[in-house]
Amino acid sequence: MIQQKDRARASGKFQNISEDTDWIVVKKGSPTEFTGYEKIENNAQLIKYIQEGDYYKIVLDKTPFYAEAGGQIGDSGFLTAKGFKFKVEDVQKSGDEFIHIGRIQEGKIEDVQNVNAKIDDSRRQQIRRNHTATHLLHQALRKIVGDHVQQAGSLVNAELLRFDLTHYEQISRSQINELEQCVNSVILQNIDVETNVKNFDDAREEGAVGLFGEKYGDTVRVVDIPGFSKELCGGTHVNRTGDIGAIKIISESALASGIRRLVAVSGDAIQTLMSKQEHVISEIRKELKCTEDEISSRIQSLIADKKILEREIKELRQFSMTGEIGDLVTGAESLGDIRLVVQNVDDPGDLRELGDQFRQAFKTKGAALIGTIQKDKPMVMCAVTDDLTSQIQAGKIVKEMGGVMGGGGGGKPHLATAGGNDIHLLQDALDHGRNLIQSILQKVDV
Repeated sequence: MIQQKDRARASGKFQNISEDTDWIVVKKGSPTEFTGYEKIENNAQLIKYIQEGDYYKIVLDKTPFYAEAGGQIGDSGFLTAKGFKFKVEDVQKSGDEFIHIGRIQEGKIEDVQNVNAKIDDSRRQQIRRNHTATHLLHQALRKIVGDHVQQAGSLVNAELLRFDLTHYEQISRSQINELEQCVNSVILQNIDVETNVKNFDDAREEGAVGLFGEKYGDTVRVVDIPGFSKELCGGTHVNRTGDIGAIKIISESALASGIRRLVAVSGDAIQTLMSKQEHVISEIRKELKCTEDEISSRIQSLIADKKILEREIKELRQFSMTGEIGDLVTGAESLGDIRLVVQNVDDPGDLRELGDQFRQAFKTKGAALIGTIQKDKPMVMCAVTDDLTSQIQAGKIVKEMGGVMGGGGGGKPHLATAGGNDIHLLQDALDHGRNLIQSILQKVDV
């Protein structure tokens, strides 16, 4: 579970923060002061920096930029001074220092001692919405899916929120609807979101939920949505639940055994999602020439028609193969009193059915080795009449043929199939199968 959480955290583009690199020190500094809970910009002193390729890493004495932690990605924005502009693309934390990572767009850093640090506020607002929505979703999951649910990882960025949870089965569509209704109900209540710094033991006694396996200090930050959720969290959040707008879960999937993943959007992203879905529906309506209400029935009708056509194609292919099988059996290679067909054919459909047809056509003293390509993979089939299975065992033959193609297979003595990985080796496999049968028959004759 801790590994899942670590993977969710490691989502930023810049993760290589080394304490041993040779920084250029501008001013002796203490731990970076984070002002981002209250401010979106502040003036700051440059403490140190280092260049790595096209990128620079900069440490300030104080910053409004949130450093990636707890699943929430780092802020972006700009550091500016007279004649200098630095685009912050990511922020990571190393010890007590906030590392601003990005590129210089104007000027030289050697001329800079003080900067104005300003985050991209619109991006931060959407991140805040998604982070608070994550807390609401967590609590809703415990209420609806079960109190066994624990957070196993998360990602909060400006586009979406991703929540990994411990659960033993797929979360049903009806449960997802309940989750959305529960969270959106709390959003509509427009509850004040309270944040307080408390003693860890006091916070836990008050019911604050922490991440499983997470290590906390003596003092912790508590994010409280009164009457619904209370969690230990150092991330940025909205002032009131109504600021989120709404939440929409867009996917549910299995991440690992006992771990499910939910992905959701909130705020402005919901309008974007709705517009995209409306466009898709509009295109479907145009193609199907129907109303929105008729789409489902029209698709079901098309699926039914497709199944009928597939069945008819299969029957036609089998009818066509019946005549071809007769010709192949008539022209079969003679190995003493035994007839052998070795042929590469276009996809005949079910190879086992084809094998039965060959056995019926031969009746006695016959064997067939058929090769084909199905779904871009080489396939072979061996069919043997019952009177020859004591000498020629189809399962053993195709096992070796599959090995020639980089695959494997097997089956019964009278009928077996094998698959491979290299279509260019299909003919080699057929030749190998023929040689095997010839060798077996020669030994019998001796």
